[in-house]
Amino acid sequence: MYEGDHINLKDSVTGSTKEYKTSTFVLGGKEISTEIPGIIYVDNEVSTGYLPMEALSSYLIGKIESGADASNVIFTYKGNRIEFRIGSNDIYINGTRHSLPSQLVSKKFSFNETSVIMLPARFIAEKLGLEIFWDGETNTTYVNKPLQYLKSVFYDENSKFQEIRLKTTGDVDVNSYFVEGSKVGGRDKAVFELQNVIFEIEDGIINGDGKYTNFVGGFEISNIEAFQSSENPYKVRIDVDLNLKKSYDIWFDYSSNELVIQFINSVWGVTTEDIYNAKAVVIETGEEPAYNVTTLKDKIIVDVINSNLKMNSGRTGVIRPEGKEIYSINYMQFNPKYEYEEDDRISRIVVNLGSGISTDNVYVDNEGENIYVYVSGKPLNGFDYAKNDIDSGSLTINFDEKSKYATDYNKSKNELILTVPKKAISLENLAIAIDDNIVDYIKIDDAKDLKNYIISVKLSKGTSYSLAAKEMSGDSVDLTFVNSAISNSKYRGRLVVIDPGHGGSDPGARGDYLRESDVNLKTAKYLKKKLEGAGFSVYMTRTTDKYVGLYDRPNIANDLRADIFVSIHANAATSRKARGIETFYCPQEFSTKKYELAKNILDSLISKTGAINRGAISKEAFVVTRETKMPSTLVELGFLTNVEEEKLLMKDSYLELEAEAIKEGILKFMK
Repeated sequence: MYEGDHINLKDSVTGSTKEYKTSTFVLGGKEISTEIPGIIYVDNEVSTGYLPMEALSSYLIGKIESGADASNVIFTYKGNRIEFRIGSNDIYINGTRHSLPSQLVSKKFSFNETSVIMLPARFIAEKLGLEIFWDGETNTTYVNKPLQYLKSVFYDENSKFQEIRLKTTGDVDVNSYFVEGSKVGGRDKAVFELQNVIFEIEDGIINGDGKYTNFVGGFEISNIEAFQSSENPYKVRIDVDLNLKKSYDIWFDYSSNELVIQFINSVWGVTTEDIYNAKAVVIETGEEPAYNVTTLKDKIIVDVINSNLKMNSGRTGVIRPEGKEIYSINYMQFNPKYEYEEDDRISRIVVNLGSGISTDNVYVDNEGENIYVYVSGKPLNGFDYAKNDIDSGSLTINFDEKSKYATDYNKSKNELILTVPKKAISLENLAIAIDDNIVDYIKIDDAKDLKNYIISVKLSKGTSYSLAAKEMSGDSVDLTFVNSAISNSKYRGRLVVIDPGHGGSDPGARGDYLRESDVNLKTAKYLKKKLEGAGFSVYMTRTTDKYVGLYDRPNIANDLRADIFVSIHANAATSRKARGIETFYCPQEFSTKKYELAKNILDSLISKTGAINRGAISKEAFVVTRETKMPSTLVELGFLTNVEEEKLLMKDSYLELEAEAIKEGILKFMK
């Protein structure tokens, strides 16, 4: 996704290349994410917003009858059929010919060998019965379904799946995101923004702030709040406070003119991982899952109960992972008719085992929202380390029989040595890199002593340990670790939101070898660890390769009332010579603080890396720094399009160095 203020595009019809001002387009509450952005086209001093056809057709869920490379393009939406020829003044709408002025002619451009068809946004939107709103202050065009009114909010706790039904006067666009406040000491919240909607609830409890409130007080949902969050353009926001993390689906019920929010689990992804030397299939769901496991001759079937398959748009698919342990993984939305209740919803994952892999060794368990299918037995069975908070962790070793064990502490190395009888538990020779500011690593040595395992626990700087039992015998070893340096940090309770830019369907810039989204996420993880080591609470807008809405990122930080927001990016340019590090801030409220944050981080990065200093730059275009209500900055780590800098960004040591520099810049800002 291109992020510059201007872009040079080549007109495929005339062959000329010109510079155009870029523009943000928000369709149905979601910003477009395309390699070539929307632009402002100026013809005879008339400015027209053009947006990529692929973005509009995706929003409309329309049918494109010819590819983007064809000169003649047709797409349909709700019975409307639009046909146009690139560069021609003629356009056909439902068979009727219209002659367009030159500033409304559809165009085809190319950029970095990528071609795109551009459409005049206002003209096309209005012909399709959509409404368009231009925000000149932020250079943003909003395209939505026609203006509607929210008349009532009803919570149905008696249906099979809990539902919130929003009575509107017609179909509406809705954008949603989830805030895991419980990760940083708050509450989980699901947020729904109804686009181009006026708040006009007739019944219910409306408080002095004009908000509708329903104190549900349920086991899972505690509170529902609705209010007019914006009038320019119109938006209604629905906040749902949750006692437990919940997944949900959204659709419009045309029979009752209601927008339905249904709380039901989702299966978002299936991957394979090597966990402590054991191959595992990881099934990612949206909440604590209920599931059934069926074992057949050479396969394991996992049914996620009452869930919707979200991967591959809900279609049946197959994954063929590397390695010999797993032949293939099939996934599908399973028909429950003969095995479950007819109104159940089942996501079925079938793990087909490789040759020589026995189902007797398969172990299935869940941790949080994820289900793990270990195909060679549970790794470290009876051995469990967990980080409980940013300053504490625990290690439990469960014995098969009561046994005596011994402990020894090497103060100079800050290392705890456990001597555990081999008859008490079955473990493997293994080194586990924990590296979580509590424990650096755990090593299990089964060769040094014939009768005992020697378990070394290297404690992080500032960490001490305690045993739950004074006597060195029993059914288990129970250890607690506390890092007092973190516990007593002056930054304890201060919250930093780290935003790894791009992700999922939006990979960002590309180099010869790297994707920006991957660089951003890896650096963000390094930064999270370093900030937590300094005592900060840290929340990441994404922790995996997932797409997060551009406006959702600052909204999450605002909802969490973060102290600082840092968005991590890697740069790109048409010139291979462009290089260096730069930071950005928005010249608005808190602009002095935002500049200080951007400048301190930049100075630290230049000092640590020796890179070219491109400056702390004032810029209004970046949504994440413009929409945040706290000191915020966007950091560009270097240029993926520069050969030397891409080589640096390929090194984990360099990314960790940059993360250390960002941390030090934040510490300097906080003084």
